[in-house]
Amino acid sequence: MSAKSKSALSGTPNTKPSPAPPRVSKSNRGVAKYGADSTSSLQTAGLSVDRSPKSVTSKPTVDRPSPKLSTTPDKKSTRILKPSELQAELSTVQHELKKANEKLVLVEKEKAKALNELNEAQRLFEEASEKLREALVAQKRAEENSEIEKFRAVEMEQAGIEAAQRKEEEWQKELEAVKPACAGCGCSTIHHS
Repeated sequence: MSAKSKSALSGTPNTKPSPAPPRVSKSNRGVAKYGADSTSSLQTAGLSVDRSPKSVTSKPTVDRPSPKLSTTPDKKSTRILKPSELQAELSTVQHELKKANEKLVLVEKEKAKALNELNEAQRLFEEASEKLREALVAQKRAEENSEIEKFRAVEMEQAGIEAAQRKEEEWQKELEAVKPACAGCGCSTIHHS
């Protein structure tokens, strides 16, 4: 039975589970490291060979960065988000958009209010300017009227003075005319005193 079972087992190799991949022992890892280190040491040895007097006449080598690409940004952009993450991001963006719209509405209201205040201030300024113009015109008219009145008063005073002088001259003439007539009647003493 044991021989039979052994042959049966050996006869059915497909039923056996496949062997696990061979594990690398610590000693093998050291060899692998040594292999990597040896490669880099060979590269540095190659560099030192390049620095020999023979390579001085040749073109100098330019150190170039390794062609490694940083995968950090790619991971972020190529990472597929879960629906819950997408929903959270969408709600965050919608919330920020709502806030921005609210701010925009407030700014528009403030702008409209400022424009109304500016228009009101401009209207008040124009009214005040018009009143000032009217006041200046009235003042100018009053000054002109005052000058005219002064001129008229001076004219009337002058006319009164001239009339008084004329009257005095007329009286003087009358007195001169009466003097000779009075000289004969004896009343000359009254007039001369």
